Amino acid sequence: MKKLFLFSLLCFLFISSNAQRYLPYINDQGKYGFRDSLFNVLIKPEFNVVGEFHEGLARVNIGTTFNRETFVTTFGKYGYIDQKGNKIIPIKYDYATDFSEGFASVKQETKWGFIDKSGKEITAFVYDTVGDFSNGRACVVRDDLYGFIDITGKEIIPLIYEYDSFYMLSHFKEGFAHTKKNGLFGFIDIAGNEVVPAKYSFTGDFNEGLAAVNAGWGTKWGKSGYVNYVGKEVIPLKYISSEGFSEGFGAVAVKNERNDLKWGFVDKAGKEITPLIYDTIGFFNEGMACVVKGLKYGFINKTGKEVIALKYDYDKMNMLSYFNNGLAQVKSKGLFGFVDKSGKEVVRPKYTYIEDFYEGMAMVNIGFNYSRKTSKYIDGKNGYINHFGEEVIPPKYSNAQFFSEGLAAVSIVDANGEEKWGFIDKTGKVMIPFRYDNVLSGFVNGRAKVYMNSVNNVQFIYKNGNTFFDEDSEKDDDDDDDD
Repeated sequence: MKKLFLFSLLCFLFISSNAQRYLPYINDQGKYGFRDSLFNVLIKPEFNVVGEFHEGLARVNIGTTFNRETFVTTFGKYGYIDQKGNKIIPIKYDYATDFSEGFASVKQETKWGFIDKSGKEITAFVYDTVGDFSNGRACVVRDDLYGFIDITGKEIIPLIYEYDSFYMLSHFKEGFAHTKKNGLFGFIDIAGNEVVPAKYSFTGDFNEGLAAVNAGWGTKWGKSGYVNYVGKEVIPLKYISSEGFSEGFGAVAVKNERNDLKWGFVDKAGKEITPLIYDTIGFFNEGMACVVKGLKYGFINKTGKEVIALKYDYDKMNMLSYFNNGLAQVKSKGLFGFVDKSGKEVVRPKYTYIEDFYEGMAMVNIGFNYSRKTSKYIDGKNGYINHFGEEVIPPKYSNAQFFSEGLAAVSIVDANGEEKWGFIDKTGKVMIPFRYDNVLSGFVNGRAKVYMNSVNNVQFIYKNGNTFFDEDSEKDDDDDDDD
């Protein structure tokens, strides 16, 4: 009896917690509302645009429409609702963003300001652009100068720094934000103290207590190194380039006698754990980093040892490989596979294309190629392997996407020669028939986005394949797609 009670209690808590997840949905009139993951309508659809709930409030829009015939957008107004659907902040703004640390930025005509959760405007609408609140500060820009406001709306750090739209808005990370004066960069702390004078031609974000900086960058490469929180150059500016730290190591580069850029790694004391001999390098992830010499790559560990020999084919068109869940992609003779951290080829290179693992499965392709004869790509066939390299689902589909919430979108070519999409589970069983012209997104919070050309419309579906445009069509009693 005690076990049964505990089981019932856990089921109740699971259902209760899931019932409070607010998921946007659209009805057949094109209006948005919110449902929970058990398909109960929480807020009836009456809005043209909605955002996710952040800090208990969601931004909503009334009046924004798009005319498919004339391609003209009519812009409405934004405001905020609570989780009961009450319009807490009037729908009167020309644009609005999500709440962050109790505040949101809103726009009136061409100028921005901030409001709190009661709708009180804590600043005037005088800013040309603004950032989100982080660490109690938000970046604000006026007349190409930026500074920071606090949670009262006061300009706590004066607008004296030069704004350049080429760069991201300055923000606080690890307690420090970028500054720019006379074309040079530095850092301020949360109080506005200039802990690193604006004397560098480039500054990166702080990562793990250090920030990459460069002096003299412009017509020449300049010199790069790292500064700490008090502005001390703890790793001297002697490199051509330097990048942010990851797992205790930073990537640095010099030029050799032939003027070629060569990379290696330093630790936080500035010790070079590898010689600077690599043509390009990745970042440390799961204790390993990809390194490239010429057209071959392998992996080093945190001592700098090449634990996986540089024998795999490097392709500049693809991203550098990295370890994810203990495995990394490798390429040999134009084919792909996976290695583990010992260098063992868990999946020998035999596929023409592979994706990373998602939910224990990786999409693989056989036959993808470019035909010089037809000047077209041959798609090949797609299937899935597990972490042991076993083809759990044989390559037989025209196209495939990664697994999400236990299902993956795959396509076939039907008897009419048309590509149709459906969904399979991890055993390869077809869970949703092949009837869609495209799948725009896999399942997230129990719903997926599909396209039906026959009705020229985007639809949202549940895991049982039912659409949910109609707010009154609830889930059938015998549906068990969330089991």
